[in-house]
Amino acid sequence: EPGIYIIGREYGSRRVDLLRSKPWDLFVIDEAHEIFSNIFNRFNSKTGNYNTNAKQYQTAHNIRTLILGQKVLLLTATPIQN
Repeated sequence: EPGIYIIGREYGSRRVDLLRSKPWDLFVIDEAHEIFSNIFNRFNSKTGNYNTNAKQYQTAHNIRTLILGQKVLLLTATPIQN
């Protein structure tokens, strides 16, 4: 159905399959620094490859997977260095 949907990031990160089931015009992620500030830990420091199997920061990985290639607006009032 057309409309605006608001969901929590924890639910959204666990239900990537549900969110991918339809096309979305835009993802708006508030408090983005809380999700993505440590995603760099999923990259191997020696090779630079992204570790899709790392158990830490699973929410960041799931949301990253979901939004790849999508229109995304990341909102934060906290400076981050990524």
